[in-house]
Amino acid sequence: KGVIRMNAVGGLLGEQLIAPLVIEFQKQHPNIEVHLDFSSVQVDLIDQHYDLVVRLGQMPDSTLVVRKLGTIRTRYVASPEFLQANKAIKHPDDLVGLPLVYGSVDQWVFSNGDDKQTIRAEGGIKVISGRVMRHAAMAGLGVTRLADVYVQADLDHGRLVEVLPAWAASTPVYLVCPPLRYKLNRVSALMDWLKKGFAGRYKQILKEGL
Repeated sequence: KGVIRMNAVGGLLGEQLIAPLVIEFQKQHPNIEVHLDFSSVQVDLIDQHYDLVVRLGQMPDSTLVVRKLGTIRTRYVASPEFLQANKAIKHPDDLVGLPLVYGSVDQWVFSNGDDKQTIRAEGGIKVISGRVMRHAAMAGLGVTRLADVYVQADLDHGRLVEVLPAWAASTPVYLVCPPLRYKLNRVSALMDWLKKGFAGRYKQILKEGL
């Protein structure tokens, strides 16, 4: 009986995207035991003895085995009522002075071609939970910055409205594994399973929402 020690980013991405795929893998492979935990900080595969981790953002060159799962988009959204009651938002600079709903990232970095802007998030509400940030935005407390898995269904149904769409950012999602661990059949099998199932699960969440 083999064991796989795995770490994934927390919040909706880990709990609603990655975990259901791992559960299905476990059902199909009862002889393999997956130990899955979540962390908002980047873990060290070697020092902490993980077989597999899920990471966001560009990967540095390394000897690790890397497989791209997909790409998520970060959107800037607010409630229709909030947008009606405040000045038009055409450029990141227009966010200065408006209440913002933000989490652990309080420096919002915008990029649109060669134009780059940084806005300090303040004056609204800070909460380290994507789900709560979504609810705060729908309650009209300000503009928030969230991955599309949190807000796409709300955008589709008019509960939230996207602002600054040209400044939406794309972030790749990767599986990362130490080379020696990848040689284990159980680890490479889980990587293949996650890569095969990620896109379908991602589209399902975008459509159905939370």
